[in-house]
Amino acid sequence: MTEPSEGAELPKVDGPATVEYVPLELLGMNPDEPVGTELMTLCAAIVRAFAPNPDGVRLVITGDFVSSVRARSVTEHQQQNYDVARNAGEVGGKTMRLPDGTIDVLLPAYLFAPDPDEEILAGRRIIATRTVTHEAFHVAMNQAGETVTDYTSEPFVRGNLLYIADAVMEEYRAEVSLAENLRTAPEGAWEPLKIVTHLRDALRRIACVEYQAHLDVGRLSTDIGVECARAWQLLAYIAAAQTQDDGTVAALPDKVTGNPLWVWMVEPHWSAFTSILSKIPPALVRTSRADLEPLVGQLADELHEWLETLGFRWRQVGVDTEFLVVHWAFDDRERA
Repeated sequence: MTEPSEGAELPKVDGPATVEYVPLELLGMNPDEPVGTELMTLCAAIVRAFAPNPDGVRLVITGDFVSSVRARSVTEHQQQNYDVARNAGEVGGKTMRLPDGTIDVLLPAYLFAPDPDEEILAGRRIIATRTVTHEAFHVAMNQAGETVTDYTSEPFVRGNLLYIADAVMEEYRAEVSLAENLRTAPEGAWEPLKIVTHLRDALRRIACVEYQAHLDVGRLSTDIGVECARAWQLLAYIAAAQTQDDGTVAALPDKVTGNPLWVWMVEPHWSAFTSILSKIPPALVRTSRADLEPLVGQLADELHEWLETLGFRWRQVGVDTEFLVVHWAFDDRERA
């Protein structure tokens, strides 16, 4: 892992902030007297505005997102394997709780780089604002004790499904709390059919190519679970974007709902998925884990059934687990 390049704390930003893995000059700052830019100050202020404990959170602007995450990770797996690829897109920001209980909110440095093109700067400002606001809601849920649940006492399969459901729920709570104009994804990102097409291709690659080479069922179940979890989180963003003020979920365009891939891979579970999510309070509303747990359980049940719709049966057999590929007829289903 590379070491952080010379960075700096930015004492004049409204709240703790730091820059790492990028020369300060590239962000338009004087290395001898580093002062945060207007956008940095805005982002730090947004994080503090929603944090129950503003002094326990710091804004981190990084030129090497992967290294910054790996350096803060507590598990060896994430330290060695974390990457930013997420379905058809990539990670835009990340909230990380550190061992001392404080929280770092990571944003990529390119959002803060100067540019002579005002249109580019305006676009970056929009992305930075929506991303940091989304992450601020993660901070709020984390500091309020609404995200910390230990499922290690659960049977292996159930515990993993609950972890996935919890992550999907948290992403939905953060996204649906955004102002309606911020919930609309940047053009081309999180487009429903792109999400589903990428998931189809990834599952086909994992099950039909990679697994045939390594024949490790544990790795197969992990890889399939990761891809499904990423797609479900993005579909939760879609559900949030479609959520109206009265809590109802607007219908998606016919070109989406009529697509054969959507009909097979999403439609059987979309109504139940969005119904469960609509019962979950947004991140702006303080709640208790006791109130959230039943909804997490319902969502885990639905995702378990969804996994089988996608062609995979994952179940507990005593102290062991069984993961089966029960069908994989993409071409036939696409022609149907």
